[in-house]
Amino acid sequence: MYKIRRETAAAIILQKYARRLLLQRNYHEACSAALLIQSCIRGFIARRYFSAIREQKAALVIQSFWRKRKVAMLFQHYKQATIAIQCAWRQKLARRELRKLRMTANEAGALREAKNKLEKKLDDLTLRLTLERRMRAAGEETKLVEISKRDKIIETLSAECAAAKLSARSEHDKNLILQRQLDDSLREISMLRSNKILKAEEENENSNLKNIVESLSEKNSLLENELSTARKNSDDTMEKLKDVEGKCTRLQQNLDKLQEKLTNLENENHVLRQKAFSITPKPLPERNLLTRLVLRTASRSAHLKLHHQQNIRLLFNIVLGQGGQGCLLKGMRETMKSC
Repeated sequence: MYKIRRETAAAIILQKYARRLLLQRNYHEACSAALLIQSCIRGFIARRYFSAIREQKAALVIQSFWRKRKVAMLFQHYKQATIAIQCAWRQKLARRELRKLRMTANEAGALREAKNKLEKKLDDLTLRLTLERRMRAAGEETKLVEISKRDKIIETLSAECAAAKLSARSEHDKNLILQRQLDDSLREISMLRSNKILKAEEENENSNLKNIVESLSEKNSLLENELSTARKNSDDTMEKLKDVEGKCTRLQQNLDKLQEKLTNLENENHVLRQKAFSITPKPLPERNLLTRLVLRTASRSAHLKLHHQQNIRLLFNIVLGQGGQGCLLKGMRETMKSC
C-alpha cells in the first residue's frame, strides 16, 4: 500500500509538472503571436503614415513648381502687355508732338530738328525693342532649360510615385491578410467576452439561487417550527382523543347497562301487564295502585328509551366529529343525572 501511494504521488507530481510546462509553452506561443501581430500592425501604420507623408511632399513639390510656372507665365504676359502699351502710348505721344511741330514750325530747320529728334527717339525705341527682344529670347531659353529640368524632376517623381504605389499595393495585400487575422482575433475576443458575460450572468443566477436557497432554508426552518408546533398540537389532540375514546368506552358500557335495565324493565312491565289482566277485579284502591305502578314503569321505560336514543346520537356525533367535546360533556352529564 505504501509503495502504491508513493507511486500515485510521484505520478501526480509528474503530471503537474508536465501540465505546467504545456501551459507555459502555450502561454509563450500566445504572447509571441500577439507581439508579432502588434509589430505587424505598427509597421503597417508607420509605413502608411510615411507613404502619406511622401505623397504629400511630392504633391507639394509638384504644386509649387506648377504655381511658380503659372506665375512666371502671367508675369511675362503682363510684362509684354505693358511694353506693348508703353510703345503704343509713346508712338501716340510722338505723333502728337510731330503734329504740333508741323503746326508750329513751318520752317525746314525746325522740321529737320524735330525730325532729328524724332529719329533719335525712334532709334532709342528701336534699340530698346531689340534689347527687349534679346532679353525675351534669353529669358525664353532659361525658361526652356528650367522647363526641361522640371520635366526631369516630374519624371523622377512619377517613377517614385509608381514605386510607392507598387509598395502600397503590396502593403495593402499584407494589410488585408493582417486584417483577416485581426478579424479572427477580434471574433475570438468577442467570443471570450460573450463567455465572460455568460459567466457573469451565471454568477448572478448562482447568487440569486443562493438567495432563493437561503430564503427556502429560512422558510424550511419556519415550516419545521410550525411542524414541531403542529406535532405538539397533534400529540395533545391524540391524548385528548385517547381520553375521548376512554370516555366513549365508558359510555358504551353505560349504554349496555342501560339496555340491560331497559330489557329488565320491559320484562317487568310485560309481567305486570299480564298480572293486571289476569287478576280478577278488586276494589278501587288496589286497582289504583296497580295502575300507578304500571304507569310508573311505562314512563320510566319511555324515559330510558329516550335517554338511550340521545346517547346513540351523541356517539354518532363523536365518531363523525360533529358534536365535539361539548356534546360529550352534555351526554356524560345527562347519563350521570339519569343514573
